[in-house]
Amino acid sequence: MQDGSVLLAWMNGRSAYWVLLQDLPFLWLVVVLFLWTIFLVVEGASFTGKAFPCRIKKLVITGAIVITFLTLFTNQYFRGGVWGTLHNRSVKPVLEITNALIQKDELVFEIQRIEGADVYGSFLIAVQIENDEGEIVFSKTGAELSAASIVNSYVAKVKGGKYSLVIPLGAKAVLRFKDVRMPRGNYVLRLIDVSGLEWTTTIDK
Repeated sequence: MQDGSVLLAWMNGRSAYWVLLQDLPFLWLVVVLFLWTIFLVVEGASFTGKAFPCRIKKLVITGAIVITFLTLFTNQYFRGGVWGTLHNRSVKPVLEITNALIQKDELVFEIQRIEGADVYGSFLIAVQIENDEGEIVFSKTGAELSAASIVNSYVAKVKGGKYSLVIPLGAKAVLRFKDVRMPRGNYVLRLIDVSGLEWTTTIDK
């Protein structure tokens, strides 16, 4: 893992034990170098050879300390990334399903990925509908998912792959599957990720 990517991953809350245990010294080194650079600048060790006024020195030093503290505090508070046990929720993808319904023999629902590492997509491998008894009455898997009509809302797009639907972080889209014929009743829509994660919602029929 390169130093730059380690720093970005850590700052974005995507840290893991590998980053913390093996690359934490680099992170602290960056902080120390940053503070040392500020010190040299305010002491006038720049190319101009001119020192800053005392008031500006105090302001810059105070600002550097506050920024460093806030960076470490927020990472610790939200991720536990400085010490203790990690509680990094952003590692696993989270999908939000809304407005699921069946009308005119067509399954329609809106999907949005709201959590997860932005460098790793959610790979949806199955979309299925279950009845009250838990029986699967409709199922699309693998390459069949590419048959869905997809209307994306944002730059990050949901798109069909060879074996799954790829859903990047921040993507939001309306999906439509045709030829969904079933009687009125209570149904559950289930989405299954390649990681084994599942998300469900009830369907209006």
